[in-house]
Amino acid sequence: MCATPGQHKARGVGSRRALAAAAAIAVALLSLWLYQPEEQDDVPEWIRQSQAFGGSRNGHKQPAVPAPEGVPDAGAGSGDSGGWGAAAGAGLVLAVQALCLVVYKWAARRHGSANTSASGHQRTLAADLGALLRSGHSADVTFTVGESQLRAHRAVLVARSPVFAAMMAHDCLEASSGHIPVADIDADVLGQLLTFLYTDEIQLDDPLMAQKLLAAAAKYEVPILKEQCELVISRNLCVGNAVACAVLAIEHSCSLLEESAAHFIAAHYREVMATEEWAEAVHRYPDHVVELSRLVAAASPETG
Repeated sequence: MCATPGQHKARGVGSRRALAAAAAIAVALLSLWLYQPEEQDDVPEWIRQSQAFGGSRNGHKQPAVPAPEGVPDAGAGSGDSGGWGAAAGAGLVLAVQALCLVVYKWAARRHGSANTSASGHQRTLAADLGALLRSGHSADVTFTVGESQLRAHRAVLVARSPVFAAMMAHDCLEASSGHIPVADIDADVLGQLLTFLYTDEIQLDDPLMAQKLLAAAAKYEVPILKEQCELVISRNLCVGNAVACAVLAIEHSCSLLEESAAHFIAAHYREVMATEEWAEAVHRYPDHVVELSRLVAAASPETG
């Protein structure tokens, strides 16, 4: 029977833990072996003195105590088993350290590959959902905008928009027929909205499109898209569009755009008051203009 991805993952974690444990045990055993105190009962006094004074102390080589006359030097010749054992032990320690380093790098590489795969999967998911929207395959909802029709999937709409979710939950014509007429949003704007719902990505290069898309995001309660539109509009304020952007912000409760537009108008008050846009706003949106005047007065340098 084939192993599941969870079983493969558990095996990989278990193997890494086993290798790390084996390396730790090896280091511990080597440390015990290397630093095990030697039996001193059978060692002559002159050898113990040589070991005590013949090694390195504080980085300086100390003179060794010579052996008595007629006794061969214990440290001379190729039969020095103590020196050979220390060298072999040091070599084994280095080998174990190298093994631990290899295991660590291998585990880190596996972890990095897993993260890269997850990131790639997320990008592929957005691309696949975008392709699904464009193809219209298995679509069960049709938007009609004038002469244009856009197809979408009920499950995605319900998951991404509370307005669509409520619309599909009630026993209404849209829920039963899957046909949704849209009269107040252009087809290209609705297409951009659907693209964001499917992919969580949007290209906002046109400030005018950002204004239209903000209204659509507010209507269907897509707050992340709404905030992105606010940022784009705020960065592209000018004398010619400041009033319209301020009215749009007040109408859809966009606090960030309200503040940006009010500060801009306060800094360019004379120029903005002289535009036809201001006169049109006073005529068409008197309540919004009253609120805008209050915001501008609060943002004015004289009142600040």
